[in-house]
Amino acid sequence: MHTTATLHVHPAAANPYHIFEIRRLARECGCAFVTTKPKLKARTTPAPFDPNGGGARGMIKFKIDNRTLQLLNAQVNLTETFNHVLRTAPKRECLAFRLKVERGTTESTFVVELGSERHTLTLPNDKKTHLKLADFIEEIANGPFDARNTSELMHRPHASREYGRFEVSDKQRVFELVRTGGVLSLDMGFDYPLQVALHRTQSRSGVTTILSIGNTSPHTRCFTVYGSDVEIYGKVTESINHLAAAATPAAHAA
Repeated sequence: MHTTATLHVHPAAANPYHIFEIRRLARECGCAFVTTKPKLKARTTPAPFDPNGGGARGMIKFKIDNRTLQLLNAQVNLTETFNHVLRTAPKRECLAFRLKVERGTTESTFVVELGSERHTLTLPNDKKTHLKLADFIEEIANGPFDARNTSELMHRPHASREYGRFEVSDKQRVFELVRTGGVLSLDMGFDYPLQVALHRTQSRSGVTTILSIGNTSPHTRCFTVYGSDVEIYGKVTESINHLAAAATPAAHAA
């Protein structure tokens, strides 16, 4: 293959004497001499690979809401075909799918039809079957869950969520709060922390307690309890557990 090098010299870059000298050297070296500014080709950055073919499903997170989870909790016990809709927040875009259930004695088979796609899953019959099925459906719509992606940690798989988790370290923090009064936030596995505010009463040994969890329509508790620090701690932790149970979605309740 024969190639020719080209030397471009901008007309305003040098005086005429230097241009003539450069042209002479270029010819001696076999290079083409052009007294114009070269036109640079525009570079385009390739788009990242999208496993969903660039469609909306590659960018938008479709979620199964609590109402659909409750329906799945009942439907996994039947042999039937059901129609459902996945939605996104906050635009509430919809994605319809069909679910076929074949209930067995020890395990069940589920067929999810989404558009032209057809996916099959077999699961043992247990208390988390509907949650595992929900994770399977969301994975079909959104792609696999990536634990390394911090933006997805707020939306953990349904089957791995533990609502109402009251760690020993958090119980110790509540006991210290009973003694001093103040405010703290408890991470109990919900989308929002459970807020605890305690105010020590002055007339007698006791605390006024305000508990709250949620955003738009929060669950709340407000009460005053008297007694020793141990007795007050028992009443406050009991109310925290009751509030966590009330905030737990029905489809996740034991």
